Amino acid sequence: MRILVLGCNHRTANVAVRERLAFGPAERARALVAFADCWPGAEAVLLSTCNRTELYVARPLHKLPRVGDLIEFLGRFSDTPANEFVTSLYHYEDSDALRHLLRVVGSLDSLVLGESQIINQAKDALEAASLAGTAGKVFRGAFQAALNCAKQIHSCTGIGAGKVSVGSVAVDMAHRIFSRLDDKHVLMIGAGEMGQLTLQYLLQFQPARVTVVNRTRSRAEDLAEQIGAGVGDFEDLPGHIAAADVVISCTGAAEPLLSADAFAAIPPKRRYRPLLIIDIAVPRDFDPAIGDERNVYLANVDDLHEAVEQTIEGRRQEIQASEALIDEAVNQLLDRQAHKEDLGPTIHAMEQKFRDLGHQELAWLLPKLTGDTDRDAALVKQFHHRLLAKLMHHPSRALSQQASNGQLGLYAQVLREIFDLHDDAP
Repeated sequence: MRILVLGCNHRTANVAVRERLAFGPAERARALVAFADCWPGAEAVLLSTCNRTELYVARPLHKLPRVGDLIEFLGRFSDTPANEFVTSLYHYEDSDALRHLLRVVGSLDSLVLGESQIINQAKDALEAASLAGTAGKVFRGAFQAALNCAKQIHSCTGIGAGKVSVGSVAVDMAHRIFSRLDDKHVLMIGAGEMGQLTLQYLLQFQPARVTVVNRTRSRAEDLAEQIGAGVGDFEDLPGHIAAADVVISCTGAAEPLLSADAFAAIPPKRRYRPLLIIDIAVPRDFDPAIGDERNVYLANVDDLHEAVEQTIEGRRQEIQASEALIDEAVNQLLDRQAHKEDLGPTIHAMEQKFRDLGHQELAWLLPKLTGDTDRDAALVKQFHHRLLAKLMHHPSRALSQQASNGQLGLYAQVLREIFDLHDDAP
């Protein structure tokens, strides 16, 4: 099978591009169903977070889809012309694709090095693909290997030390700007996982008041009850923003919560007191033009880069140890896949090919024998069996050795060409 990954992340695409290519749960489910309709012989997993959108594909050699097909597929489902995002994409194939997957799930490719949220996000992506019928043996094995490797990285290295996340870095920014939060009113918009993680860190600074607002009020109430916060009505969002000093927003809305025009009435109501809005949602919850308002400080997820770099500098020394674990896991995964996809089928195809040729020659030879025909036939058949075993001994051993060297695919392909095994082995 050929494995491909096509995507963009916080390093290759700014938030304006990433929000165009972002897939919510419903959009992802529809896209995977459409993928299965287009390419029923292929597997696909779609991983979409605030910092990346990646489409993982496994398909038979020389079959569709190819990279160009995947670009067109992403453009169609994001309703975005390819020329507006293609320069922000990267793609990897085969072992490089598997290594990228393990680096992503191991958090070596994250905005916050060592964060653990990506593990659950990868599990969720695999589960969604399984429900859509697009995750088969290849990706169930690959993603499970990536999850196992991620656990090993977090337990055997110090890459996750310090409990740093995008949410905690966002709260750190608020604390640095205002110097103190114990006299500030904080408004949290959204009650998802990112919001909960951010609130956990926020409470350490003992803000004077915390209000949670969510489109589904019951979710806001559940979260507010856990932390002793207040709950506001989503319909009165402008009023809640006007009353706050710090706004942290991380919803899953497809469109901005407030346009710049609608927001313009808020600063005068506040008498232009400083307002910090940390928008960590993708797509963004606030129109970027809102940051032009007097005494309004708007930061999006890309603006957190510098703070993240300062926070995690001490983790970089753990990258080498983590990469070594990933290399080992990739090699093991390639060995398992090679044995499943190339070794067994190729050896079986060769053996069947030799056996069929032997039977053809026996059918020609046996009628021509004279004397004790039954005894001669038995001896010739025994000779055929012994010769087949000896012919298969060295190729089987050589293929097994090349599997451990990572060259099995090449050797298997050459053998298929030499012995015309295309109809017998996949």
